Amino acid sequence: MFVLVHHSEIILKGKNRGFFENILVRNIQNHFGEIKIKKDMGRILCTVDDKTNINEFKKIFGIKDYAKVEIVDRNKLFEKVEEILKNLSIKTLNPEVRRSDKSFPMTSIETSKKIGEMANKLGIKIDFKNAEKKLNVDITKDTAYIFHERQPAYGGLPVGTSGKVLCLLSGGIDSPVAAWMTMKRGCHVDFLHIHTYRENKQVLGTKIEALVKKLNEYQGNSKLF
Repeated sequence: MFVLVHHSEIILKGKNRGFFENILVRNIQNHFGEIKIKKDMGRILCTVDDKTNINEFKKIFGIKDYAKVEIVDRNKLFEKVEEILKNLSIKTLNPEVRRSDKSFPMTSIETSKKIGEMANKLGIKIDFKNAEKKLNVDITKDTAYIFHERQPAYGGLPVGTSGKVLCLLSGGIDSPVAAWMTMKRGCHVDFLHIHTYRENKQVLGTKIEALVKKLNEYQGNSKLF
């Protein structure tokens, strides 16, 4: 199964973009284990097991959205699109095309128009506002990615791009929310909890441990002091 990831504000980082992309790739691998990952013109293609819960991508900061995709040689794009359209039981469609490589002979608008014409021949009307289904096409140098729905993630910056911070964790709502928002800005967060127990081990099994465990779903691991 292929999952296409679009990252968030990394695209604004100019010459440092590669640094941010590499950390995002590392974070994806740490989250899912050793999986095959390919970078392709501002996109990250992940090959995962069919049993993988792809909604886990939402927990990785730096990702704008993700989708399960079909991959095709871009020269055979329209053949694949026609095959997909014939298998759709819908009356309306919204085609959305992005062309990252300008050597592809048709513009995004021209490609979208041709897909619309193909859909019309099959009795499917084009509706850009209230369509039953969206057909997304991303065209890169050699490849076209075809998918239906983008699943939104939290965006932000990859954890590890903005250094480490220490969060005072009280057990209320404010401190874990602050920790989560700090992770979203690229920081790796460790935690300090001040308690009144006679021994540290008495904190184990309390909501403090549960909060740290939940927050670590978004950054991998941490230290609790």
